[in-house]
Amino acid sequence: MKLLRPRKERDPAHGRGRWRARAFLAASLSILAAVPAVAGVTAAHADTWHSNGILRSWTQGQCLDSSGAVYENPCWAGDRYQQWNFLPLWSQGGAELYVVQDVATGQCLDSPGGGNLDTINCTDNITANTEWYITEYTDGFGHDVMHLQPNNGNGCLDANLPTGGPYLRSPCYSGGYQDWSPAY
Repeated sequence: MKLLRPRKERDPAHGRGRWRARAFLAASLSILAAVPAVAGVTAAHADTWHSNGILRSWTQGQCLDSSGAVYENPCWAGDRYQQWNFLPLWSQGGAELYVVQDVATGQCLDSPGGGNLDTINCTDNITANTEWYITEYTDGFGHDVMHLQPNNGNGCLDANLPTGGPYLRSPCYSGGYQDWSPAY
C-alpha cells in the first residue's frame, strides 16, 4: 500500500504564480482535447490518482457523479461520469492546487457559493471557484483519503447523508463525510 504525503496546509502566498497556472491549464486542456481517446489509456504521473480516478466517499461508499449537476451514485466501474481528471495547476510551499475535470463531460467541478456544487466549461472559466486544494493523508484506520477544498475557501467537499447530495461544508474536518478515496 502506498502511503500518502502528510496533511498539507494552505500556503498564505497561494495567489502568486496564478497567471502561470492558468496558462499551463489552458495549454494542458488544449493538448488533452487534441489527443484522441484510446480505451483504457490515461495519462500517468508518479501518483496515479493525480491523472484520473474516482472520488468515493469513504463514509458512504458512493462516488461523485456528474452530468451537469453534481451528485452521488453507487460506484460503477467504467462509468466515465464518475471518472475525474486531476489537472495540476501548481505546487508551492506544500500546497497543491488542481482543476477537477469530469472525464465524460469535460466540465470542471465548480463551487459557485452557498455550499453548492456544479460543473462548468473549464477552458475559459478558471477561477478560485474551480481551483481545488487536494490534501492527502492516511486516516486513523490506515485508509488513504483526501480532502478537496475550493480555492475560494467555501468549506470542503462533503458527502452529507446517504440520501443527500454532496455540498461544501465549513469547517473542514477529518474522519467523516469529508474523507474521499481515489479508489474503489
